[in-house]
Amino acid sequence: MTVYYVSMVDEEMEFFMYPDNKTLIQRHGCLEYAPGEKEALTMELAGRILVVDDNPNGRAVVQRILSCFGLAVETADNGLEACHRALTELKEGRPFDLILMDMHMPVMDGFAAAMYLRESGYTRRIAALTSNPHDAVREQCFTVGCDDYALKPIGYEMLFDLIKRNLEAGIPLRSAAASPKNAA
Repeated sequence: MTVYYVSMVDEEMEFFMYPDNKTLIQRHGCLEYAPGEKEALTMELAGRILVVDDNPNGRAVVQRILSCFGLAVETADNGLEACHRALTELKEGRPFDLILMDMHMPVMDGFAAAMYLRESGYTRRIAALTSNPHDAVREQCFTVGCDDYALKPIGYEMLFDLIKRNLEAGIPLRSAAASPKNAA
């Protein structure tokens, strides 16, 4: 499934996802399912997620979907802000369970942000989101310290599976010795 339409008017969001050409998500509230779809994705998730993306519409759509999954969601619009937020929350005892990191952003991209977080001792999970399907980019995501990888646009079920897989994987995943800085 793919997000085909996104519209933001006066902070009201309207977005649709089409599984087999049926509307899955409509404008108000959380999820309105097409017949037979609800049973597949009714499990609620629990956790704190930081969504990092420079595209405000993309960030808002992912935030809304994740909130509908039952997750507490915060956002950042670049890697520098993400690093500051993640490290501050960790220091204050409120770490994010997962960071969803766009890899191509201004100010500080996701590659530099993931590497900086790992070099700073951050051991929580980071999942890379990128629209670049090349194997070299995927490999670079893991090299800089990402734990998972998904292509954008990401469908509803793939996003659910990505979040669920990372929340169930156990936290923390990495030790400080496994950071990119110490791997060399």
